[in-house]
Parts: sequence; C-alpha cells; structure tokens
Amino acid sequence: MINQKRKGSTVDPSYIAGIGNWLADEVLYHARIHPLQVASSLTRESCETLHRCIKQVIEKAMEVGADSSQFPSNWIFHSREKKPGKAFVDGLAPDLV
Repeated sequence: MINQKRKGSTVDPSYIAGIGNWLADEVLYHARIHPLQVASSLTRESCETLHRCIKQVIEKAMEVGADSSQFPSNWIFHSREKKPGKAFVDGLAPDLV
C-alpha cells in the first residue's frame, strides 16, 4: 500500500472500509490531494488533512441520509454525472496539488 496512488489506497477495503469511488474523489478534492499522488509521498500535515476530510465528508453524507440532493452545492459529486472526467466547482476546475 505504501507505493499505491492515494485514491487506490482510499478505495482499497483492506486499508479502510466504506469509502467508495465518489466518496474518495470528494475527500481528495477537499483535502487538495491529487488522486495520482503516491501515498508514501504525503506529508504528515497532508495525512492529518486527509483524515479530517474523510471524517467531514462521511459525517455530512450520514447527516443527510446519503441523500445526494442535500449534499453541499460546492461538492464535486454534483458534477460527476454532468461532465464525466471534467468536474467543475462554481465554474472552475478543481486546483489540485
């Protein structure tokens, strides 16, 4: 897992259970971590941010009963179906890394 790309690590159920593809995308976006970044290259600060964002995104999804119509409007989740591979938030492409 050390040399796995970050997104691969977050969707690997042997590493952490319950994070699917869309949730991993959302968490990485909020943590400002590029999905192709190698997990072992993350700083301690990035790991702490990632942990915080995992908790925040999961807690919000649970709070609204996983009703996607109630997810915050700035979540990239809303762009997944509209523009596959081309997510935009508030008209801007996510600025990662």
